[in-house]
Amino acid sequence: MRPNTDPVLAELCHEIQSNQHFTILSHHGPDGDGLGAMFALYWGLSSLGKEVVIASSSQPSAIYSCIPGIEKLSRNPRLDITQRIITLDAGEPSRVEYYDSAFQHRVIMIDHHASNSQFGAWNWLKLDISSTSEMVAWLLLELGVAFTPNIANSLLVGIYFDTGNLQHNVYPSTMEMVARLAQSGGNPHRIRRALTHTKPAEALKVWGSALSSLCILEEASTAYAVVAKTDLRQVSLPLPDMALDQLSNYMSTIQEAGSSLLLTERKENQYKGSLRSENFKNVDVQAIAQKFGGGGHIRASGFKHDGSVDEILAILKES
Repeated sequence: MRPNTDPVLAELCHEIQSNQHFTILSHHGPDGDGLGAMFALYWGLSSLGKEVVIASSSQPSAIYSCIPGIEKLSRNPRLDITQRIITLDAGEPSRVEYYDSAFQHRVIMIDHHASNSQFGAWNWLKLDISSTSEMVAWLLLELGVAFTPNIANSLLVGIYFDTGNLQHNVYPSTMEMVARLAQSGGNPHRIRRALTHTKPAEALKVWGSALSSLCILEEASTAYAVVAKTDLRQVSLPLPDMALDQLSNYMSTIQEAGSSLLLTERKENQYKGSLRSENFKNVDVQAIAQKFGGGGHIRASGFKHDGSVDEILAILKES
């Protein structure tokens, strides 16, 4: 079924058409999909004459300067006066920036993660789709919004980010949408180059240190590497600009392993884990992430863990 035939869409469109003031939120430290979806929806609703605020407390990585209007992010959203709060790409209330349960009755939730708890008053959860950005694209079409270059390029950022440049989690609807966006003034080549083909030298220094730690955990058929705090302290680059998501994707190509795991040390014995695999390897990394209380998608998932690397590897061996 094409996304724009989903019966939930009619209800969402009614709520959007019936209200004037919106606040758009995503998860803490929004990634390319979160930001792309937020700005596409911002431009789309604004074209309908709606009043729209997009908010995040995080400073986006410099690679997202390709998103039109990225400077419009607010740091002080007024949830008490907005008519509807739209959350994008976040599976739990605790993951949504600025979320306040007092306003749950105003929340429209749009997401594509299987672990989503459907916490909104209106929920559109769709699993067989590339990204939240693609969901927003179909929503805008249903609302009668004509794609502009600003909308198209924002959506391309989200779709390209969540599919690793159309390498995984791609559906026929995804390719149809990318074609529409290119025809509407979007520039896939420029977006792809901005997301993956330009990196600061210091980012590659961190990559090199991490890759020098690369090992194969044969018991779990997993290649793993560690980004240590000491590596992060040796460069002046902000963490979002180190492109560690791209490093995770790169590690998934290792032929000796079915999956890859990049562990980034945030604090003493506190790690963020990024799991990746490839379609042809047929490994469900989401199931692995769930063992650590995390989640995500079949080919790309993540988790946070308090404990040592050895403890993490021990859990992997039991998988």
